[in-house]
Amino acid sequence: MAGSSAPKAAGGVATKVVTAHLPEELAVRLDQFAAGAERSRGWVMRRALEDYLDWEDEKNRLTLEAIEHTETHGTIPHEEVVAYFEARFNGLNPEPPKPRKSE
Repeated sequence: MAGSSAPKAAGGVATKVVTAHLPEELAVRLDQFAAGAERSRGWVMRRALEDYLDWEDEKNRLTLEAIEHTETHGTIPHEEVVAYFEARFNGLNPEPPKPRKSE
């Protein structure tokens, strides 16, 4: 319709209804948590989804950063890392292994 807009939540932010099918046990946990926190089910779901998406965004950012770092600086073979820490555990003070770029 011309001139219509999305419903507004508190604070004037446009909202959209999203439906999700949850296992019954998860829905019960959601309701119990919301009641204990004295918040609505929707509030809890929104906060949980925001936190999850923020976490996924950060995980993706860190993964891309790690890939770039290994492409620039190289990697240390697993066996060398294990040998280094085994030596440290046994009271030795070995030289730390150095990253190498793969060819």
